[in-house]
This record gives sequence, C-alpha cells and structure tokens, in this order.
Amino acid sequence: MIITKISIPDSVITNGLKTISMNKLQQVVLLTGKNGSGKSRLLNQIANMFGQKPIKSELIQLKSSIESYETATKTQYESIEHLEQAISTVIQPEQIARFRQQIDQCRLNIQSFDLHLSQWYQRLRWNYIETDAEAEKYIAIPFVPKNLNIRDCSNDGSNNLQSIADTASNIGVNNLHESSFAKIQVIQNRWFSVTHPMSTISAEEKKEAIEEYTRLKEIIRIFLNTEVDRNINDQATLFGFPLGQANLSDGQKIILQYCIALHSQGISLKEHILLLDEPDNHLHPSIIIEMIERIISYNPDGQIWIATHSIPLLSYFDPQCIWYLEQGVVSRGLKITEKVLSSLLGNESQIEKLKDFINLPAIQAISRFAFESLFPPKAVVTDCSDPQTIQVHTEIEQQIRPAGKIKILDFGAGKCRLLSGYDGDIKQFKEQIDYYAFDATLSDKQECINAIARIYEEDSDKRHYSQIKDLDTHHDDGTFDIVLMCNVLHEIDPKDWLKIFGNDGSITRLLSKNGIFLIVEDHQIPHGEKAFQNGFIVLDTPELKKLFQISSADKNFKFSDARNDGRLKAHTIPQVHLASVTSETRKEALRELVKNSKEQIRLVRGLEQSYKNGKICGFWLHQLANAELSLSEF
Repeated sequence: MIITKISIPDSVITNGLKTISMNKLQQVVLLTGKNGSGKSRLLNQIANMFGQKPIKSELIQLKSSIESYETATKTQYESIEHLEQAISTVIQPEQIARFRQQIDQCRLNIQSFDLHLSQWYQRLRWNYIETDAEAEKYIAIPFVPKNLNIRDCSNDGSNNLQSIADTASNIGVNNLHESSFAKIQVIQNRWFSVTHPMSTISAEEKKEAIEEYTRLKEIIRIFLNTEVDRNINDQATLFGFPLGQANLSDGQKIILQYCIALHSQGISLKEHILLLDEPDNHLHPSIIIEMIERIISYNPDGQIWIATHSIPLLSYFDPQCIWYLEQGVVSRGLKITEKVLSSLLGNESQIEKLKDFINLPAIQAISRFAFESLFPPKAVVTDCSDPQTIQVHTEIEQQIRPAGKIKILDFGAGKCRLLSGYDGDIKQFKEQIDYYAFDATLSDKQECINAIARIYEEDSDKRHYSQIKDLDTHHDDGTFDIVLMCNVLHEIDPKDWLKIFGNDGSITRLLSKNGIFLIVEDHQIPHGEKAFQNGFIVLDTPELKKLFQISSADKNFKFSDARNDGRLKAHTIPQVHLASVTSETRKEALRELVKNSKEQIRLVRGLEQSYKNGKICGFWLHQLANAELSLSEF
C-alpha cells in the first residue's frame, strides 16, 4: 500500500503546519528543509491521521447503513403522505389527533435518520489521506531507532532471553534497543545446538536454524563489516568482544538495530508505510542509502517517508520524490531545487562550491534527460485536478451535441486517464459519450478496463482493443466522431505515420467525415524517453500544419493552450486533412522540426544556467537529434 495523495486543511492541523497538499506520491517520499521547518511534524501528522482513515469493512458497513436508512427515510415520508390522506377522510377529533401524533413521530424519525446519514456521509467522504488500496488497518510505523542504550542480555536466563528476543519481530523499531543483543544470542544458540554432533534435532529444524543464523551473519557483515562469533563462554561476540562489551559507536548501534529489524521483520515488511525521521543521523551516506534500498526490497508494495538534510540521500532518488518544507508549508522540491540547496547548504558561496564539485544543475538536467531517453515511456494516471486532463475534457465537451451521443476512440489510451480522472456526473457522461479505448501494448490493459468499468459497468471489456483488425471488425469506417491522442503522437515512429494517416490510414478511415482528430501533447515532456528507436518526436503547430497540409485560411483547424505558456496544447484537426498526409509532407514536418529545434537551442543557451533551462535544452537537443535521425531514414 502507498499513500497517493494528502489533502489536510489547516483547520484540522494542530501542530503549526499549514494546509498539506501532496499528490502523485511515489514509493519513496523525501521531506527536506531547515531545522524547524516542519518535517517531523508532518510525519507525526500523517502517523496520527492515518489511523483515523476508514477501514475497508467500515466503508462496506457505512454504505450498507446508508442504504438502509435512506430506505427507512423514504418509508417514513410515504407514511406521512398516507397519514395526511387519512386525515382528510375522517372527522373525529380523536382520530385526527392520533394521525397527527403519528406524523410527528415520523418526522422525528426522519430527523434522527438525517443526523445519522449526515455523520455517515461525512465519514464516507473522509479523504485527508488517500491510498492506492483499501485495507483493514492503516498504520504508519516510525522506523528509525532512537534509543542507543542497547540492553546487555548476558545475565538473562534462557526463558527471559527468548521472551525478549521475540519482541524483535514486532513491526517497528521501538523495542529494538531491548531485543537486539538477545535476538543475536538466541539465534546463535539455536545454530550451535542444531550443529552440535550430539544433536537430535530434526533435519527440517536444523536447516531452518542454520539458514536463520547465516542470514543474520550476512546482514551484519554487510553493514557493520564484522563477524558475529562465539567465545569459550558461549557468548555471542562482535568485534571480538561479548555483545554488551563491544563498545559500539552511536552509528553502529543504529545500524545494528536496523540489521535486527530487517532480519526479524523483513518477511513481514511487504506493504507498510514506514516513517524515517532523519535516519542519516550518525550514519555515513552510503550506509543509509544501502540500508534504505534494503528496506525497499523487503517492503516492495509499501512506502517509505524520509525526513532528511542529507544531500547525498536526496540526490540518490528521483527528484520527483522530494518535497520541501518552509515555515510549515510543504511544496514539491523539484520546482525549487535551488531553494532546497540553499536551505541545506547556506549562503551562495557554499552553493557555488557544491555546484563546481558536482556540476551545474543545468548540466545535471541535460544528463538526466539524456539518461531517461534510453528507457521506454511509462503510462501515467492523473486525478481530476490535472491541467491536461481538464484540457481534454474541455475540448471534448465543446464537441458534445444537443441530442445524441458522440463516439470517441482514445488511441493509445494507456491507463485510461480520460476516465480515471473523471469526477463528474457518470450518468450524464454515459448519455453523451460512447467511449472506446485502443492500445497496442497490453501492460496497462486491465487498469484501463477497470477505469472504463467505473463508467460503463456492463460492457467495459468490450470497449478496449489492442489490435486494429479487431477495431475494424466491430466498428464501421466513419463511425467515430473524435479520435483522441493524449501524449501519444510523440511516441509513434514517423515510419508509421502513413499507416494511421493518409488515404488508407486507420484513423482516417475510422473518423466520420465531420469528425475531428484531437491531439493533446505536453510540448516540453518532463522526462526523456525512448518511445521508438529514434526516441520521440513532439510536433507543435508549425510541424502539424506541414504534416497535414493546413494553411492559415483553414478556420476549422484550432489549437488551445491550457496554461498559456506554450506547453500543454490541444490541436483540433478536421478529418478531411488526415488524407493529406504523404511521404513528402512527413519529411516537410520533420524538416520544420529540425529548423525550430535549432532556434530553440540557440534561445535557451542564452538564458540563465538553471536546472529548469537545462531540462529545456535537453528536450530540444533530443528533438533535433531525433528529427534528424528520422529524416535520414527517408
């Protein structure tokens, strides 16, 4: 389980933080900022509120109770109606009074039902912390050992020793200072017993005890660079001394407790929310990074929140993971990397020294973009507040007719962000839009079908296609009113453009004569990607006009800019222009892109050297290279 979104208003926050708004959270969440900025308070707020989240069985019960009480409320209103009709048919005062008394009781019942329903609906709408799955228990577990006074177990009897050692298996780190040495001694004692020549332990138990001790020795060897051994007095030793006399440093005491936690709890750490408040205290950056990676490997379906000042730790993970706190306000760190550095390093001179040491952010951004361009793109899911999702819905709403549905093909639907991000009236959506998805890749098929099922419950599996021939089998030519490509066109190899456009192109055929081809693209994609062999090709207005032979006189060709910054654009192309695509217009579009990319590179090289501008430069360098590579094939 991971926390995907946090929306906690300051009205319910009691520890001085401002409104907490965090979304698109990943498996690792890094919190940074100056001392006192609110990192620990944010972790505490999450831990406290996470336990208040309605569990799965409670939600089921709430929905059932709401349904029962709504039915009961309806029954009470019907009773009032019948009683009022009865009053009109009688003249005896006693009967009228009795009927009115019954009506008053019905109204009291309705008031009581309304009060319960209000409370239940409020509980049902609890959305301060959203997760990717419902569960029967929501616990955020602190996972940084704080107590460095590790208990010496040398004088404990075997029963007490075992009892103390057993607590190491409890998820969390609060008791590890008590149980760490005891756990080592118990595991070693078991190993010693089963390997004794006179042992009568079963083969299965012997194998289990040996493997357990081997795993313990391995993890301590890796992180403490020493061996667990045993002296003549049957005491486990570290660095050649009995455990209680090993004279461990503060950092070694923390590492040892982590080792015991991973050894004893690793098998149980599968989908937990773990909170690490400044785990880098007393520890070398390489050790804590390796330890966190080990924790992630044991907790593959869970999430780790880390409050830290460590620049090596922050730089190790994707910058998308970083969140910055200042005076109780949390914001995404990727957009303010220079401010993050200032908060951690101090004055401008210190920052400049670090820049000289690890290279300028602009170079880092270019390098990162180039590295990302070696890997295939990933489908994303957004919520209803995403600007591009809003843009798509706005463009589609403009095409909705007063009467009759519009038929939409979401070409390259991925995880079906069009429907997964929809929070409007589902009934109205179904009445207005007949939606179908196409995606040749199958990795996101089930997630897409699940999103479709939110709207079209009865036939969701019949609305997803992965082969054009199946699409042609079930849908006649000219039957779609809109074919949508959202962040898809840039992933299609120009060698394949004539298969989907031109006289015989699949999209050209499927669109009705009055239909439109809707292209929605991020014109500065945030990550590099290898969508096809030559990378990616993002076509803007000038290139699209060349490709589809559109002139300025063509009034039906339209485009919009969601944020008026040239980035999130939607182009509306009438069906008639799709047939105009030829091998020659393809080359003209690519030549136009080469020319425009060169102009943009010259422009950005004259701007401030920043991470943002480095990223833009990386984008245009790859646009230029990718367009030239594609042109060379024609």
